[in-house]
Amino acid sequence: MFQLHTGHYRNPAQLPDGDVLVVGAGPSGQQIAEEIALAGRRVVLSVGRHRTLPRRYQVRDTHWWMDRMGSFERTVDTWPIPRPVRNAPAFVLAGGCRNLDLRRLVANGVIPTGRLTGLTGPTAWFADDLAASAAAADANLHAFRASVDDFVARTGMIAGLPDDPPAPLGSWLETAPRRVPLDRMGIRSVIWATGYRRDYSWIHAPVFDATGEPVQRRGVTAADGLYFLGLRWMQRRASDTIHGVGADAAHLAEHIGHTTLGWSTEGGLWSTFVDHPEVRSQRRSCAVGVVA
Repeated sequence: MFQLHTGHYRNPAQLPDGDVLVVGAGPSGQQIAEEIALAGRRVVLSVGRHRTLPRRYQVRDTHWWMDRMGSFERTVDTWPIPRPVRNAPAFVLAGGCRNLDLRRLVANGVIPTGRLTGLTGPTAWFADDLAASAAAADANLHAFRASVDDFVARTGMIAGLPDDPPAPLGSWLETAPRRVPLDRMGIRSVIWATGYRRDYSWIHAPVFDATGEPVQRRGVTAADGLYFLGLRWMQRRASDTIHGVGADAAHLAEHIGHTTLGWSTEGGLWSTFVDHPEVRSQRRSCAVGVVA
């Protein structure tokens, strides 16, 4: 059996002849499953937790709405949601203007099933949870649409007419296979779309909690000179994104300038910090570590 993680996947041509099992229905899993199906292969998609969003709603891109509604700037202090929610899967989105969800995949020939629970020889076993996973993803979709509608109503913003609601999920939820004989179905490849786990084994400092995540406050840890950037929900919802990490970086720059270099940072901006003569002269001598 040919096996591949999504980090090494490039296109269907690199797979041996035969059909494919994709494990994981996050953004990469769904995008890859669709691409392989459109290339003429039969694809079984093992579906676990995932979150669905429309690519566009009321004419605008989803991220445009989230930015306008202030979703990216919500902080851990103003939105004290529990850790399991903060660690929720990434939103399933695709490029361009098209939506990507299980409905579209089924229309393109993908066979969705529940979460992979085990392998016995050439047989794959799946949980009876496809309907629950799909319903939870759809609930996220409907909640987002409702939040945009409410925002438009409250602000008086001129926007496009609300899009038609998505079609019902369909009878395929009830026919999802629990057992798939990979050999008899002609499945020759497994693609693991199971994401990544952060590896901090190279950091030898007592700054991690029981789950292995760093204990920090806006990037500052209990270990002198050790800081973090780019963590999910580090301070803001956008802390782990390119457009959101800057605010956290500016805060750390001011903190380091004050605590390590001993000079006032009142009104200090990132550019002021970087261009300060004392900073330029001490960049190479300061024992400061920032993990991003």
